[in-house]
Amino acid sequence: MSTNSGLYGDPASGSSGARVPGLLTYAASPKEIDQQVRTSLSKSLSYILGEIAGHVDTEPLSVARALSTIQSHSVSPGVFARYYDLVFAISNNRFAEAQQLTHNIISMALQPASFEIRPLSNEQLGDDFARYHRLLFAESPNVGTQMPPGDGQFAAASRNLNEAIAIIQDVEPRIAREIQGLWTRIYLSRDKAQNGRASFGGVTSFMIWGATFMNADGYQDRWDMVQFLVHEITHALLFGLAARETLVLNAASDGYPSPLRTELRPMDGVYHAAIVCARLADFNQRWLDSSILNEQERERSIIAVNDNGAAFRDGAATISEHGILSQSGRELFANCCDGLDK
Repeated sequence: MSTNSGLYGDPASGSSGARVPGLLTYAASPKEIDQQVRTSLSKSLSYILGEIAGHVDTEPLSVARALSTIQSHSVSPGVFARYYDLVFAISNNRFAEAQQLTHNIISMALQPASFEIRPLSNEQLGDDFARYHRLLFAESPNVGTQMPPGDGQFAAASRNLNEAIAIIQDVEPRIAREIQGLWTRIYLSRDKAQNGRASFGGVTSFMIWGATFMNADGYQDRWDMVQFLVHEITHALLFGLAARETLVLNAASDGYPSPLRTELRPMDGVYHAAIVCARLADFNQRWLDSSILNEQERERSIIAVNDNGAAFRDGAATISEHGILSQSGRELFANCCDGLDK
């Protein structure tokens, strides 16, 4: 691939020649990927509830309806989060807790969900407020508890997010379809003043499928929101694709240099970071080519093309040398290498 400072030639020129639409190609639609993930959850729940039938009391008709709804409709991310807590509870013989979680899952699954932007608040989420934080930051326990944004901040961030989604729709419709097909929730928070506790910008976890989380303190305008959305939906897409076929086969215990972290990361983390960087470079170049951005956004996107392109090349070198990829993993990686080299 090219090692020029700009990808696709001069990013300031606004012209890159003909390029195929979309950096990543995959067979299923985003809605089909979401349904595959939900179907897997339904089947796993069915098996688990059958195995613990002697320990947890359930009403068969309600269970059947809940499992059917999970397969046929988008459901709250809380269903997925509770599934993991159910597995943890059963593994530790906490059957009273498993009983409560099972009833919560059935009740929540019977309420199909649609796309919403919501504040990350204890009042809105109840038990899920602490549950989400625990699952999201299991590997980063130093991240402090988040607070909901104020009314004004939430309104401004929601407006910018909706503008950003409209921009993405114009620039790269497939990414917009991913946002609409893979997510039912974007949760907004802000940093709580804490003694040296770490913060976060955005985070997406397979254990809370259907949701992404944004620290509104870190994203101030629609350009920021575009970067957040493209970044996090790419993580969600990779999680969804990996649920069907594992993308990276390296041992999770092995660490490698990652383009977005200072510490060593498992190859799966390096792979995610590299693909995200490639997509951000590609999207920002397409945005530049579209001429639907203002001058300040143009300047920032030129920098983003170069910075993310360089980060991708760093990650790609590590993947090429050490990565053990499945066929699907190799194909997605090749998409990025070929796409950014055109």
